[in-house]
Amino acid sequence: MGQDKRRLRLWGPTAPTLLEHTCAVLTPLCTATLVVFADAEDAAAWHLPGIQAVWDAAPDAGVPAALVAGLQAMATPHALVVAADLPLLNAALLTALRDDPRPCDLLVPRALHTRTRNAWHAEPLHARYAQSCLPMLQAMVARGQRRITDLLAQVQVAWFEPEQTRQSDPHGYSFLNINTPSDLAQLQAVLHYNPEPNTFQRSEKTDHEEHEGR
Repeated sequence: MGQDKRRLRLWGPTAPTLLEHTCAVLTPLCTATLVVFADAEDAAAWHLPGIQAVWDAAPDAGVPAALVAGLQAMATPHALVVAADLPLLNAALLTALRDDPRPCDLLVPRALHTRTRNAWHAEPLHARYAQSCLPMLQAMVARGQRRITDLLAQVQVAWFEPEQTRQSDPHGYSFLNINTPSDLAQLQAVLHYNPEPNTFQRSEKTDHEEHEGR
């Protein structure tokens, strides 16, 4: 992208940054919000009132290291985990993930479309993680495994199927991220028809925390 996408102001020059917007969506849903930064210097560059800042357990170790840092810092048995570059998060979908009663280590949505980045069609950066994932994630970091999808074969996974996602998010906009200029163009096309940030329904806080990868 050539810029820090967390600082994008997608809804106008005076609107919140993407990271601020993400925190605002998540905070009403859970007992605490954590943001996982690359390091202490990265964390110090942000002013996010009410947000707990932590940073990676190991430098340049990918998403598993970020999850280790977040899970170690949280005080609850589960966390809603989202990437920091998902502008169209949907509170109803996040609430459904939070409240799903199935016992599992990882509750992860399947993508609505088969054109995904992994063979599982999984969205592991928009998912619910249990503390029980921590030992496996720590082992992945120690082995130098950077792909978060490698975790799927090591834990008890429950799948949030596309038909469940469509009940809250018919088009799967929650999973649109920004990695390339073409991703940004696609997002701007969506925002052309819905120029305001999503209106999110507040729900009661429960015994969950959430944290975000970079």
